[in-house]
Amino acid sequence: MGYYKYIRDTVDYIEEHLCEYLSLDLIAGRLSFSSYHFHRVFHYITGITVMEYVRQRRLSLSAELLADSKLSITEIALTLQDPSPEAYTRS
Repeated sequence: MGYYKYIRDTVDYIEEHLCEYLSLDLIAGRLSFSSYHFHRVFHYITGITVMEYVRQRRLSLSAELLADSKLSITEIALTLQDPSPEAYTRS
């Protein structure tokens, strides 16, 4: 099984903390991996980087929130920890 358990645990952690600050250093550190090594492992197994996965999940969640809530794009961007609502709207 090897690294697959770490990837599953990471995906679970990201899902549980999607509305919080997330970084490669933070995620790798909780598994006691270097950022460089974990970045390579995650990318090799999933085909995308850790932060790309976070971005995709946040965009997906934002689409759901736009469709199912009365929150504005700016409110959703801030809820999902996007530092720049302007860049968020371009996505």
